[in-house]
Amino acid sequence: MSHALPAIDVLIDDTNNQQQPLGHHVNECISQLLSDAEHLPDNLYELCLAQVEPALIQAVLRHVGGNQSQAAKVLGMSRGTLRKKCNQYSLDKV
Repeated sequence: MSHALPAIDVLIDDTNNQQQPLGHHVNECISQLLSDAEHLPDNLYELCLAQVEPALIQAVLRHVGGNQSQAAKVLGMSRGTLRKKCNQYSLDKV
């Protein structure tokens, strides 16, 4: 039995005005970061997550009008976990 997450079809225009999935853009950004880096970080996962996770949380909170219970449900986490992450990233209430 597979527990694979369903794909999210988020398409964003690239520089050639072609739509590409979000993962494509993330891959390009990370590849560019790695090719430009003089020294590779030891905590790349943590660095990326610290950029993406707060933006995701803020966007979802904005979408649900600041309702933390709804945001937690959309994000697939408990409200307590959401509040902990909001504190961790110093996110203000929407």
